[in-house]
Amino acid sequence: MDLAGEELVPDANAVSTQKIRIDAPIQLVWPWLVQMGQGRGGFYSYAWLENLIGCQMKNADRIHPEWQNLEPGDGVSIHPRAAQLIVAQLAAESHLVLHQERPLQWSWSFNLFEDQGSCCLVVRTRIHWQRLWTRWLLGPLMRVGHFIMERKMLRGIKSRAEGLLKCQNQ
Repeated sequence: MDLAGEELVPDANAVSTQKIRIDAPIQLVWPWLVQMGQGRGGFYSYAWLENLIGCQMKNADRIHPEWQNLEPGDGVSIHPRAAQLIVAQLAAESHLVLHQERPLQWSWSFNLFEDQGSCCLVVRTRIHWQRLWTRWLLGPLMRVGHFIMERKMLRGIKSRAEGLLKCQNQ
């Protein structure tokens, strides 16, 4: 399935896709996506592991109104000393695409689909390894680490959105 942002890294030599069903409407999931980032809501993953490499990550457990105004062209940090990911595409309650050209060309696409009162979050990462040795040497390590962290992130978003729905229904 084609997702938002595919054209940003057309010659990707590494692609991963993960999805999760969330028992909450898109409107309760979207705010968690918009506030992602270092120095913002975090990535809802293993913060202790991210902090081992100096990310200074804190995962939010509530929606922060001050972090809800994300626009195309804005930067999203993954590490305080790393180049920011740029918001390449954003359609409210539909998709958010983050992109970086250097030092590594990659895109990270978050897509929401309605599913009978619930929703499905589909995340796709596309990477173009520009040097053959980095693809062979770092590629497998990065893919495994990214998969584990991203899976935890999806579960973190799911639990937060479903928890918000539970609070609203009480």
